[in-house]
Amino acid sequence: DMVAYDIFETKSLKEDVNFVFPVSNSHQVLIQRLGRNSIFNVTDLAGKDVYVKKNSVFHDRLKALNDEIGGTINIMFADDSLTNDELIEMVLNYEIDYTMAYEDVAAAHRKHNPLLDYHLPLTFSQQGGWIINKKTPELLAAYEDWSKLPEVKQAEQNIASKYSKNNSYFTELKAGKTRKGAISP
Repeated sequence: DMVAYDIFETKSLKEDVNFVFPVSNSHQVLIQRLGRNSIFNVTDLAGKDVYVKKNSVFHDRLKALNDEIGGTINIMFADDSLTNDELIEMVLNYEIDYTMAYEDVAAAHRKHNPLLDYHLPLTFSQQGGWIINKKTPELLAAYEDWSKLPEVKQAEQNIASKYSKNNSYFTELKAGKTRKGAISP
């Protein structure tokens, strides 16, 4: 009935859920390595292999882009067990050339790996937040009462600082201290 995780609004999701507790604004970007072969225009994706998970928001966007530029992007399906962070790491480790991510996620990775290039936007900005099933109006009302409490407002600020601004996960990942599949503290 409720997902307390930063999920980005889409037309199809808005049919079934209410978006609450806005967490961020972001947009989808192309993930690539910096270099002389970097892509600067969406049309330059023609003939390129771009890895995304099947039936994801990135897959949907890539299909639409592919239609717009004539169907020449090679949409490659990444294993469903891979996370978006792992796909980004695969680009940085020269295992694949391109994937997609949200700009805020890419920016977090870029802080710890200057080789990451995410300058090419592939969508407009989207609002992200928690979601509540539209079939549970009493839960929505309870959420609205809860979200107005002063201690909740303070918690929002603390969470944003702890997990967004001062996240040690990437530092540990770069230093090899976080094992594959681990969840950040």
